[in-house]
Amino acid sequence: MAIFSKILTSSDILRRLSMPENTIKAFPPAQKGHEIILHVKDDSGNVWSFRCRIPAIGFSKPVVFGNWFKFVRSKDLKPSDTIVLYKEMDESSGAQYKIEVKKRDQVIRKDTVTCKNTLVINHHYHYL
Repeated sequence: MAIFSKILTSSDILRRLSMPENTIKAFPPAQKGHEIILHVKDDSGNVWSFRCRIPAIGFSKPVVFGNWFKFVRSKDLKPSDTIVLYKEMDESSGAQYKIEVKKRDQVIRKDTVTCKNTLVINHHYHYL
C-alpha cells in the first residue's frame, strides 16, 4: 500500500525530505520530537536506513535525513523527480517499507505518449 508519493523539491534534495503530516500513522510508534530509523528497500533490492524525525508539538510533518542524502546521490535525484513510499505487512517480519523512484523524464515521456494517443482518438471522433 502506498503511504505517499511526492514530486521532489530542491529542499527535499538538499536539506531533508519533508513528508505529509498523515504519514506518521504508517510508521512505528515514537514519541513526538524523537527519531526512528526506517529501513527502506529500493527497486534494486538495496536496504537504506533513513533517520526520520517525528515532529514535536507545533510541527506537523515528519522529515527524513541522514542516509537520505546517499540515496539521493545514488539515484541521481533531481527536483521534479517523484518518489513513492510503500508499506507492506509481512506476517513473520512485520512492516516492510519500499521506495520507488520515477525520474522526471520518464514521467513526461509517459504523459506525452498518453496525450498523443488521446489526440489521435479525439481526431478520429472528430471525423466520424
